[in-house]
Amino acid sequence: MFRGIPVVLLLHFLVVGCVVDSEPNWWKVYWLNSPLFDAKALLGPKLHHISKKDPELLKVFREAFVEALVECKRHTKNHRWNCEVEGTHPYQALFPTTSGYASREYAFLLALSTASAVRSIARACAQGRLRGCSCDPSKRGPVHSSPSKVWSPCGVNHGSDNIRYANRLTKRLIDRPFMCHFGDSDRQIHLHNIAVGRTRVKGEVKCECTAIFGTCLEQKCEQRSIEMNEIGDSLIRSLMRSRRIRRSNTVDVNPMTCALPNNEKKMRHRTVPLWFVDTRSWTPFDRFRYRN
Repeated sequence: MFRGIPVVLLLHFLVVGCVVDSEPNWWKVYWLNSPLFDAKALLGPKLHHISKKDPELLKVFREAFVEALVECKRHTKNHRWNCEVEGTHPYQALFPTTSGYASREYAFLLALSTASAVRSIARACAQGRLRGCSCDPSKRGPVHSSPSKVWSPCGVNHGSDNIRYANRLTKRLIDRPFMCHFGDSDRQIHLHNIAVGRTRVKGEVKCECTAIFGTCLEQKCEQRSIEMNEIGDSLIRSLMRSRRIRRSNTVDVNPMTCALPNNEKKMRHRTVPLWFVDTRSWTPFDRFRYRN
């Protein structure tokens, strides 16, 4: 059946046809400003459908991914892998040397980018940039039963970050492809690292006085997501405790079914190790480099 086909083209077909891109589809928004970017072909049906209703969402995702790369480079400046994008066009993997091996580096970037996406979406909701959400509707009335502190109402650039909505949306858009479309056992590892990243995004209450002449009898409060450097530091601690998972210990999931979601409530208040499989790009000196 292959008679008459040049050997070079045949080898290209066999190699390219067998490669599975294990990177999240939403990472492709990195190429959002490229003339080759095709949302329908690159992002998958779910994200493309939602982005048609709310085009601003793709910009928020791109801002989140770029911010994750900046934070990643801050921690890997002394490491031989420094989060530089290797792909040269939208139809290539961004990090082919790490994403295909379930490595420590890929685990860290997967968790960090997920956390950045949650943080950016939550903030965009409070800023009124997205059509599908507003600021956190549960933040109303007094703060912790304190009569002098009340939650700021929703408005332009006012209101609390909607972290709950961001968590739900990222579960639909980031977790779902790994849960149902990846037939190999590595998807359990990827889902774990995604969950670790999402649980690193926490809110902190910030209040400002609204009374005249500085009497501060009443304060307007908002819940803001913690800064990206705090999230990065937390995930570095998870990376330092990372756990190698043997492929023989993973349960192969039927590709026709979906993997069960992680119990993220148990992850929120402790340092959870990241999971990885491959060790080819890791040396004993790298622990010292990441710490510094």
